[in-house]
Amino acid sequence: MSLFFLEAFERIHKERVEEYELLSREIDRKVKETEPGNLIHIQTKVSEDDREAVYRWLEVFASQEALQAHLDNENVQAHVAK
Repeated sequence: MSLFFLEAFERIHKERVEEYELLSREIDRKVKETEPGNLIHIQTKVSEDDREAVYRWLEVFASQEALQAHLDNENVQAHVAK
């Protein structure tokens, strides 16, 4: 069995951190509801300073098709656009 990994980083201006964290909880919930092939979907704040915070998403997929379904998920696309 092959697993597929995705690691993504998002830089958020300090004044938008609270809003971003709310959006992140919502996208996490939606991904867990709509993507059975997404085995792990975890966000971690990896750094912050007086200007920005950096968040890391670690995601593990059961197959290449599950990864593609994640990339094609309209909820994920809307999150990235915001």
